[in-house]
Amino acid sequence: MSYRTIAWLHVHLVAAVSSLREQRGQGTVEYVGIILMIAVLLTAMIAVAKKTGGLEQIPAALAKQLKGAIEKVK
Repeated sequence: MSYRTIAWLHVHLVAAVSSLREQRGQGTVEYVGIILMIAVLLTAMIAVAKKTGGLEQIPAALAKQLKGAIEKVK
């Protein structure tokens, strides 16, 4: 093999490896994972609330917590 061929292979291999290491789009995957985790947790909370009869109390509790958080900011 000539030096030119070896150099060409080296350049293209380095370019291929570096393109695999790029993290472009990684943030999107992480956000999707977070959203899925939140959806699973909310689904589990609603299922437990339905079984325990506490489903009617959730909106009132959320409103109370939101009002408390808003009052802290003021």
